Amino acid sequence: MNEDGQYENYTIKGYRTITHPGPYTTPDGLYVSYSTFVFECVVVVLDYKRKVRLYFETHNSKWRIAI
Repeated sequence: MNEDGQYENYTIKGYRTITHPGPYTTPDGLYVSYSTFVFECVVVVLDYKRKVRLYFETHNSKWRIAI
């Protein structure tokens, strides 16, 4: 959701799964545990490629994004 409250859609052009042995705090300041999948993705926004991280928490089926 953007600052105007509108949902935006992006196409993921590539990704990689980031693994880490055990719980830790990510560079984005999020604490992740064994039940969190971390994906570093490449998306195109206004003709620019950007890297974002998606976090999926399996215990509550919740997604988070870090730009």
